Amino acid sequence: MNTRWLIEALISLIAGFWIFSKLGGLGYGIIYVMIWIDKVIFTSFIKINSYIGIDLIFIPMILVGMIEGPIGGFIFGFLVMPVLTGFLSIVSWQLTPPMQMKYPPFLPTPDNVVYGIISALASILWANQIPFVIIVAVCMIVKGLLLATMDIFIRQDYMYIFAYITNAVYNILLAYFLQDFFLSIVMM
Repeated sequence: MNTRWLIEALISLIAGFWIFSKLGGLGYGIIYVMIWIDKVIFTSFIKINSYIGIDLIFIPMILVGMIEGPIGGFIFGFLVMPVLTGFLSIVSWQLTPPMQMKYPPFLPTPDNVVYGIISALASILWANQIPFVIIVAVCMIVKGLLLATMDIFIRQDYMYIFAYITNAVYNILLAYFLQDFFLSIVMM
């Protein structure tokens, strides 16, 4: 393992946690850590391929929507996430260069539109007192349909279709077993 990468990864973890905690409170610090784990650890260190559908991006998007409301959630997903994932990608690329780059870093992509929609949808469902696990299930279905539609009609790439199913199951199980933890983040 590259020692320089490890130091940079730890600095990005500590600095990001501190910044997000200062700007939005401890809940946002924890949300940052979840995104960091996905973009740095899952992508570079243990190399979980996105084709199998394991990620930690959509639970934070749902949590931000529940905290900030539909407009704040959409803005976070569409504008903040490209910048945040761009910086974290720079850290992860030093250990493992990207297999493929669909879009340049730091710029909003069609995926960021989906992040924003999911965050806004979660906010609306939360405001209507829908249980957390149901919110995650509905958001995963909508996310899968939106991304599959983009893959088929825009990207003409069918590789991720199975991943949307495994990702939905993974996130719903995560929400079921850790719902008290996730709801405590919303309440912070």
